Amino acid sequence: MNDVTARFVDERQRRRLERRFGGHVTEWLAELPAVVEKIATEWRLTVRGGAPHGRTAVVVHVTLPDGRDGVLKLCPDAGLAVSEAHLLRMWASSHRVPEVWALDHERGAILLEHIGGDTLAEIGVVPPMVTIGTLISQLHEVEVPRSQLIELRPLMARVQFIFDLSGRERNEGPAAEVVSTTAMHQGYCRARALAIGEVDVVPLHGDLHPGNVLDGGPRGLVAIDPRAATETPRSTPWTGRCGRPGASSRWSGASTSSRTPWVWTATA
Repeated sequence: MNDVTARFVDERQRRRLERRFGGHVTEWLAELPAVVEKIATEWRLTVRGGAPHGRTAVVVHVTLPDGRDGVLKLCPDAGLAVSEAHLLRMWASSHRVPEVWALDHERGAILLEHIGGDTLAEIGVVPPMVTIGTLISQLHEVEVPRSQLIELRPLMARVQFIFDLSGRERNEGPAAEVVSTTAMHQGYCRARALAIGEVDVVPLHGDLHPGNVLDGGPRGLVAIDPRAATETPRSTPWTGRCGRPGASSRWSGASTSSRTPWVWTATA
């Protein structure tokens, strides 16, 4: 990885992208600085530098011509970026997701509103259960035309992907000593049971955990990085890890609403 690419991607992020997308990511990363430069010119953006990013994308802080702060997100899988942008636009009226300002279908680039807060995982403070329930409910309550819903994958496809990926990483890392094969199988069976449903489907986030929720201040919690899926409203899981260094807590909570059950377990 050359010095120019390293401006946007550190070694840890490169490894995460390779685990997710395979070895061809090396070539994609080599071309990334030139792609960022072209998009910045076309969209009249000022590139301010790299930003924290997850498993599936490189994120760059930018400024728009009118002075607004934005986020340029680039994904090795253009289809994944397009799917994320479409789902965010579906939920735009809820004001619980970042606004999508531009989308490049071919290069897998999304220009997003910049949300100034930290993720709940970074904050390390457990929000009230009603706050999480409100976020999920307001996403579910957005009315989406049936023609758009049928374009989203069923939730079971997402469940299968998550457990396949988790199983592979478990086998290749230290998690095998902590998470038994039996526990993995039981988790899969429970997730599968929640995912089954065909009536009154809604668009689901598909990857809702503390690292994908920002504290939007007066705006409330803001969900980011969705992985589009559809299922009945009862099927939204909320799972994740949250905690501060030096702290130790393990807890879980369940919604009092029959519409939106979820569980959150946390370990610092």
